[in-house]
Formats: sequence, C-alpha cells, structure tokens
Amino acid sequence: MTQANQAQKFQIKLFLENPEGLDLAAVIPVFHDLIREKQLPELLIDVADYAHVHQGPGVVLIGHGYDLYLDLREGRPGLLFNRKRDAEGGVEAVLNQGLDILLRAAARLEERLPIRVGTERVQIRAIDRLRTPNCDETHAFLQPIVSKVASRLGAVKESVRGPAGREAYTLELSVDGGKRPSELIAEVAA
Repeated sequence: MTQANQAQKFQIKLFLENPEGLDLAAVIPVFHDLIREKQLPELLIDVADYAHVHQGPGVVLIGHGYDLYLDLREGRPGLLFNRKRDAEGGVEAVLNQGLDILLRAAARLEERLPIRVGTERVQIRAIDRLRTPNCDETHAFLQPIVSKVASRLGAVKESVRGPAGREAYTLELSVDGGKRPSELIAEVAA
C-alpha cells in the first residue's frame, strides 16, 4: 500500500527548445537576481555551478524548500523544479506551486537570455520512494492528478510512464499548446 496521497517531494522539468549553444555561465547571474529581487516564493539561498559535470545538474539555484536546476541530465537540457521539503497542501497543490515557480523562472530566463523553455513536454517525477514507490498503485493515484496539473500548459495529448522498478515514478506528458511561460503566467493571473 502506498502513501501517495501524502507525497510532497516531486521534480517537474520543462525541456529547452534550443539547447544548442547553451551558455551555463550566463544562467548564474539570472539565478542570483531571482534571489536578490525575491522573484520567487520561499527562502532562496545560493547558486552553485556544476557545469564541469558532464550531463549533470548544470547550474543550481539552492533554496530551503526547493531547488531549481538548469539541468543537463540524460542529455536533455531543461529547467527543473525539485521540491525537497514538505509544503502546505496536498499533491495537486504542491505540483501546481512547483509549476508556477518553474514558469516564473522560465519566463525570467527567456527575458534575459536566448533560451526558450518549451511547454509542450513536461516530466514529473515523484522522488519520495517511501510514499510513492514505482508501482501500479502509485500510478493509479498520481496519473490523473499529474495530467490535471499538466493540462494548465494545454490539452494533454500523451502520457508515458517511465520504467517500473527501481527508478523513481516518472510520467512524461506531451501537451498541445506551445505557449511561452510568460503567456501561461498571465493566463493564471487573469
């Protein structure tokens, strides 16, 4: 029996549309500005540069409750939100908050750098192995919630579950939409 209804720790990743020519060094001052200007909720602490790690975490904006990565893992660069401490609300609220933070950071990066963060593909990973083991019961509970949250980006066309077993429970969704992060933020605010 899973405790997926109590899950709080998730990763959400939006992939870059134009990863070629990505300048990780240029991301560092943008992440520092997010801290200094208090552009995102919760306590943000520092920025770490992992550009030297092949297909690694890239650049990390370290916070108390969550981290943001310009992530290079799996050879698929993207902006990744990582909730590492419990937050208020249930699974849907935590995922919605993570998506909001991710969109705000993506809009800021697009505003300052020649980066385009795609919104047509989203990967959501449950990283609390105790509450969300990678099993059919977890999938039955999380899949409808994840699809509902992803539908904020556009109509969900396809939902693909990652491999079962030892890996963290992962869903990758294709979304019909293609709006810029700043447009999606404006729609939510309206």
